[in-house]
Amino acid sequence: MDHASVEGLFGMQTLHTEKPLTGRFQWHENTMGFIPDEELALDTEYVCWVERGALASTGTGTIPADSLWTFTTIKPPIVTRTLPLNGETDADPFSGISIQFSSPMDRDSVSANLSIIPEPTRVYSYWVESDTKLVLSSPLEPSTEHTVTLGAGIRGRHGHPVDGPTSFSFTTAALSPMVSLHVPGRVGSYDAYVQTVVYAAHRNITALKYSLYEMDEPTLMELIGENSWQVWDKFLPNESTLLLRWTEPVSSTLNAYLVTPTAVAQRDGEPLDPGIYCLTVTAPQMPGQREGVPAEKHIMLVSKTNLTLKCTATDALVWATDLATGEVVAGVPIVMYNEKGTVIAEGTTDDDGVFTTAYAQRDPWRPLFAFGRRLSELAMVSSQWSQGLSPWEFGLPSALYQEE
Repeated sequence: MDHASVEGLFGMQTLHTEKPLTGRFQWHENTMGFIPDEELALDTEYVCWVERGALASTGTGTIPADSLWTFTTIKPPIVTRTLPLNGETDADPFSGISIQFSSPMDRDSVSANLSIIPEPTRVYSYWVESDTKLVLSSPLEPSTEHTVTLGAGIRGRHGHPVDGPTSFSFTTAALSPMVSLHVPGRVGSYDAYVQTVVYAAHRNITALKYSLYEMDEPTLMELIGENSWQVWDKFLPNESTLLLRWTEPVSSTLNAYLVTPTAVAQRDGEPLDPGIYCLTVTAPQMPGQREGVPAEKHIMLVSKTNLTLKCTATDALVWATDLATGEVVAGVPIVMYNEKGTVIAEGTTDDDGVFTTAYAQRDPWRPLFAFGRRLSELAMVSSQWSQGLSPWEFGLPSALYQEE
C-alpha cells in the first residue's frame, strides 16, 4: 500500500467523541501500526477506520470500501472476587484461596505484596485466565480466622496501580468427623488366649458405636476371594448374627486426631471364643451416614493357633504353632483354597506342625488361603497377609516367578 495514502485516510477516536487521536505510524511490510501520542484511557471503547480510496503502492488500485472496527481497553486493576468470600464463616480448609482481578496483573508485584495471616505452609500458587486469577493451593488451619492482604505495591501487567491496600477475611470450617479402625487390613488375626483390644482413630466425634457379629466360613470366603473388593464394599452383616452392641465414649478436642481403645469381648467381659467375627463402628456425627451403614467394618479371626504360610507357583508349606506356648501343633487338618474358593490341596500337619503340598502351576499374584481346624477351633492364613514379612521390608531381593 501507499503509506501516505493509507495514513491520510486512517482515524481513531473514542466511541462517543468526534476528536481523532494524534500519533505516529509504524510499518512492517504490509502491516501498519498506529501509536497514539497519549496513553489510552482504561476501560474505554475506541473506534478505528480506514476510508475507501487508499492507494496501492503500485498501479491504480484502491481500497473500494470503508473499513471500521472497535475495541475496548482493559479495566483498571481491582479485585473483583475472592474465594473464600469476605466474611465467609464455613470455608473449606482444603479448597485453598483464589483471587480474581479485573485485568491481567504483574505477577511479581502480587507475590511481593501478598500476605496471609496465619501464614500457611506448603503453598503452591499459579495463575490462570490470562493472569487475571491467582490460585493459592494450600491446606489452611481449620476453625481459624484468616486474613489475606494485598499491599499497595500491586500493579497490573502494564503498570497501573491497584487502589489499596485491599484485604478480606474468612473463617475456615472444622475438619469433618471421621472414624478409622487401626487394624492391619480387611481381616485381622487375634489371639484367643488374651483379651482382644481394637483401636480406633477418630476426629470431632463424641462416641464410638460398635457392633459385633458372628460370621460363617462361606461368608468369609466370599469376602476375601475373587472380586472381594466389590463384595466387601456392599457387605452389611445380617442383624440375625448380631452378638453385642456397645458405645465407647471418647474425648473430643476440636480437630484433634485421637486414638481410643475398646475391648472386644463377650457380654460378660470374658475374652472372645475362637471363631470368625465382623466388627463394625460408626459415630453419631458421621456426615451422610445412612441408618445401619457402618463407617468401618473389620473381620476378626480369633484363634489359639497360628498358621504360617510359605507358597510358590507350584507348592506350599503350612506351619501350625500354639499362640500361648509357641509349640508346634501336630495333627491339624489343613484345607487350601484358591481365590475362587476351590479346594486345591488337603492334608494334616506332621509332628513338626508342618504340612507341605504341591499343586498345578498357578499365578502367584492370586491369593491362596489355608484353613486349619484344631479340634473345633478354626485357624486361617492368606498368602496376601505379608505386612511386616515381605522380603523388600528387609532389603532382600525376591521374585514370584522361577527363573528359567
